[in-house]
Amino acid sequence: MKKRRRNRRARRGRTQVLDPVLCSLLPRSVVEKNLMPFITHVFTSKEDLIRAVDEYVANPSAFCYRIGLWDVSQISDFSRVFDARRNQRLRRFNEDLSEWDVSNATNMTCMFSGCSSFNG
Repeated sequence: MKKRRRNRRARRGRTQVLDPVLCSLLPRSVVEKNLMPFITHVFTSKEDLIRAVDEYVANPSAFCYRIGLWDVSQISDFSRVFDARRNQRLRRFNEDLSEWDVSNATNMTCMFSGCSSFNG
């Protein structure tokens, strides 16, 4: 009995990521309104976030949900995350990030350097 309880707790604490194949079969509105509140990926490092941003701007349709819904609350250093000198595609980046929780941010230096299209 104790073992079962521990496993339930472990499952609750794990990050869940939506399967892209399943996601592609569902309307985007269903994914965002009904699934995303329960299935998220929490970014814990700047490096992982940069890698995901680069993949996202290369092919946004491969992602199940908009970049604005990503959980970045655990990251403190956002410097140069959207630096267009690192990735030319970021020059045209202009998506809504108003839902991002950046309350733990301590460094946002040049976060949008070279993103000439971005207006928040």
